[in-house]
Order: sequence, then structure tokens, then C-alpha cells
Amino acid sequence: GKKMLRQITTADVQKMYNSVKSNGRIKSNSASETTLSDSTIRSIHMVLHQCMDSAVKNRMISKNPTDGTTIPKRNYKQKQILDEVQLDRFTEVIKNYPEWHDFFYTEITTGLRRGEICGLKWSDLDCETGVIKISRSITIETGGKVVVGEPKTETGKRKILLPPSTFHILKKRRETTFGEWIFPNPLKPENPVSPNVAYRKLKEILKKSNLPDIRFHDL
Repeated sequence: GKKMLRQITTADVQKMYNSVKSNGRIKSNSASETTLSDSTIRSIHMVLHQCMDSAVKNRMISKNPTDGTTIPKRNYKQKQILDEVQLDRFTEVIKNYPEWHDFFYTEITTGLRRGEICGLKWSDLDCETGVIKISRSITIETGGKVVVGEPKTETGKRKILLPPSTFHILKKRRETTFGEWIFPNPLKPENPVSPNVAYRKLKEILKKSNLPDIRFHDL
């Protein structure tokens, strides 16, 4: 707020963490849901801690007031995955979705992030070696605008040797798919398929198949 930087205490920071934890959510999931996740509080702490460290190094303050605060411990939820029987069922069910079969088969055999698989171009696939290059990621901005960008991390730029079955599927797909995108938008082939649409389709398939409601990256 209006408090001078040198006047901020550890108690002030702790009070702020507690406040935003309870009432920090701007867009509520429900009428009463205003809390933030533990991981969000940790992220806030990390940014503020770095800012205050910089202030200490520049001799604007003598001590980092974020030191000594209590923040939530890492509390990662255990990933829920499909077991072998469920995975076999999933691979059978997607055969009933010919427009999505190749997409989801490629996903379960490569483990690509959602934006990465949507961002694949035919120029990324070496049809001689079966190696595919991951060099971009698709995101959707507010309003539905499709944005082509870099992978999430620098190490996200990589090459993957496809399993023979996946390589065969993509080579066969290449014969009937036109345009630059391996998985184009069905309505606008000049654009890649939307990560949001892929997410909703996954949820639909899982529900109709009586399979666990897993996240895309758990798939």
C-alpha cells in the first residue's frame, strides 16, 4: 500500500499472505470460493522475496522482510493416470472418433504438452527417420485468439523418435491432410487445432467411456 519500503515488516508480509490466501481470488469458481491455492501463495512469496532481496543488495533496506514468514509447503496432488486396462479401452474408444484418433494416439505415445501437440507442423516430421521436432507451442488468449509461440521452457525444444505405430499413423495421415499443420482446426484448416477444444474433447471421451476424469497432461 502506501507504506514506505523500509517500514515493511515480516508481520506485514505474513498478514498479506494470510489475507490473499483467504480472499485473493478475483474470479471465483463459485459464489463463496475466494481462496487461492497453496502453489499461488508460494509463487507470490517467490516474486516478493526476489524483489526484497534486490532492495537489500541495493541498500534500500537492511533486511529482507519475507525472511521468517510461513508459507504453505509444496502440496502436489498425486497424478491420476490410466492403468493398462483403461489405456487399452481408451485406445479402442478413440477409434470411434476418426477426426481425433490420430491426435490422441500421438499424445499417449509421446506425452507432449497440449500446446506442443497442437503446434506440430508437417515440416517438423522427418518422414525418413521418424523423428519429430518440437519447436513451438499454441496458446489461446482471452477472446479466443490463437497465438503461436515458443515451448514452455528452453528444454522444451527437442526432438523425439516416434514409436513405429505412431510414425505409421502420421505418414498415412500425411497422404490425406493438406496444409502446414499436422492437426488442423477442422473448421479453419489454415489454423492449428485449439488446445482448449482438445481439452474439452478429451473430457467428453473420458466421460462417455466411463474412464477416470484425468487431466490432459496426466494422459
